[in-house]
Amino acid sequence: MQLAGHSITEDVYMTFLFRLGRQARALRLWEKDAFPYSVENDEVEGGDDLEELDLRNVDPGTLLSTRHSILHSIRTMHNHIVLNPGITPSVDLLNAMLDAYNKVAAVHDAFKVWDTIFLAKIYNGLSVSIILDTCGWAKVGHKAAQIWNQLVEREFPFNKNNWDSRVECLCRLGKLDEALKVVCLEMPSWNRVAAAKREEERARRGLMVGEDEEAGPLASKISIRARILEEEKEYDITPDAKTLGVLFSFASQTNQVEEVHNRVKQYLPDVWRSIPDEKKSLWLYGWSNETRGEPAKGLTAV
Repeated sequence: MQLAGHSITEDVYMTFLFRLGRQARALRLWEKDAFPYSVENDEVEGGDDLEELDLRNVDPGTLLSTRHSILHSIRTMHNHIVLNPGITPSVDLLNAMLDAYNKVAAVHDAFKVWDTIFLAKIYNGLSVSIILDTCGWAKVGHKAAQIWNQLVEREFPFNKNNWDSRVECLCRLGKLDEALKVVCLEMPSWNRVAAAKREEERARRGLMVGEDEEAGPLASKISIRARILEEEKEYDITPDAKTLGVLFSFASQTNQVEEVHNRVKQYLPDVWRSIPDEKKSLWLYGWSNETRGEPAKGLTAV
């Protein structure tokens, strides 16, 4: 493109990064138990031609070569972005790069991109969810805790997806009990504190309504109310079906479904009642067509 006189924009880079990320995701690298995740200073060269591969059916013999091809392409794109004087990477572009490294299981590459985002203080909710996902799959709990604590110190306004990512990260680290505490205790507590802060902001904005002479009192009130409702929806972190689904998914692997069930009913009764019976039955009984309606051993009624 450059040789033809066309400039390469952020959108072009992001398009290629998204495509490479999809190719990497098709390999399902994180699900390979014996997969040798990339280490620092790991140098790879191009492997098989990606265009000629069916990424859904890659045999073990070509898995690493295919992964190397994708990683090599992402790193090449990364270098082009760094060396392009006409590009100052936005958080959207850096998130696309972070996500591509995450999907190709390039742990240290992802951490370097995160460090760039964090030091520049341009991270957003998507950045946080991606890096927590990386930490969970790569089993690096200390890094996940460090990142979360640093963001807490900076008073980052975590959204619901960030909390769900943290819960899933803890579960992947084998810390189901800690994940349960986050869902049953920390999320509701954090939500109450955040709601109080929003109430203060609401009061402050309410006092400012009459000062907006151009918009007029009524128009100003409507505008403020719309913004408040939008923020309430964005930052409400009440656990829901998605959150609980993560807990029960991992609990079923460690025979802790009953424990999760009891804790959720005890600490989050309103949330539990809001879940459709069909979904609760699936979590609790995990039935197939042959065992439909038969509760798992030790479990009581929904």
